[in-house]
Amino acid sequence: MTAVASLPMYAAPLWARTAFWDEVRRGLDERGISDRPESLDEPRDLLAHWRLSELAFSQTCGLPFSTALHNEVALVGVPHYSAPGCEGPLYRSVLVVRDEDAARKLADLPGRRAAVNSFDSHSGFSQLVAALRPLTGGRNVVADPVVSGAHLASLALIRSGAADFAAIDCVTWALAARDDPGAIRGLRIVGRSPPSLGLPFVTSAHRRPEFIHALRETLAHVMRGPLLARIRDALMLAGFSVPPSGAYRNHADAAEVARGALEAPGCRKESIPAYRGA
Repeated sequence: MTAVASLPMYAAPLWARTAFWDEVRRGLDERGISDRPESLDEPRDLLAHWRLSELAFSQTCGLPFSTALHNEVALVGVPHYSAPGCEGPLYRSVLVVRDEDAARKLADLPGRRAAVNSFDSHSGFSQLVAALRPLTGGRNVVADPVVSGAHLASLALIRSGAADFAAIDCVTWALAARDDPGAIRGLRIVGRSPPSLGLPFVTSAHRRPEFIHALRETLAHVMRGPLLARIRDALMLAGFSVPPSGAYRNHADAAEVARGALEAPGCRKESIPAYRGA
């Protein structure tokens, strides 16, 4: 099987994702790396895709990176985003309600019905619990959370009244506000989660150190090149850095705390099919 690459985590414009990979591919060529794909894939099964030994480049959520993918991918680095709520390699989740909702602060949300993209999502669930748990002593953080399958689907559930609030990756929110304003129409931010290390760029754990070094050098160049500013702006990219080993370990710890919220008395989990509308 030939090498594969993807950029699946954010719904940025296709032309920008394509142009970004073209520049990365060109940089790898210049550094003598030929084992890379010509174009990006659009994988349906992300975990299976990330586990491929042929994986050259992708981006994953920090939680699977630190758990299910721990021995199967290698860290390339962390992109920095320009979206409100991001600071260097850190990002936040925004907690969102309907415009007409009575909630005005985070303390108004515990015990209400949350839409969750996945219980395995750091931004959609772990960060939601991290934002609300200190206000409740760990009890009654959420009631009857409903699983949507995606951040944009969670927004649709709030708009429809099927859920009261959700924690949304702040980059996802900013991209929707710019490129798909209908997705956030009638919604507002009521608070933010604590900061957390952003979504990592990864490659297969089978890749040689020389490949990872070349990829890091290439990404650093793409993030600085003045002629590439339009591509970076479209992707809301603002920089790139390599965190220390073990930097994502707290994602797994946060997930353990979040799972505890699901065991609270009166909390029932409901899963519905992923929303597929606009």
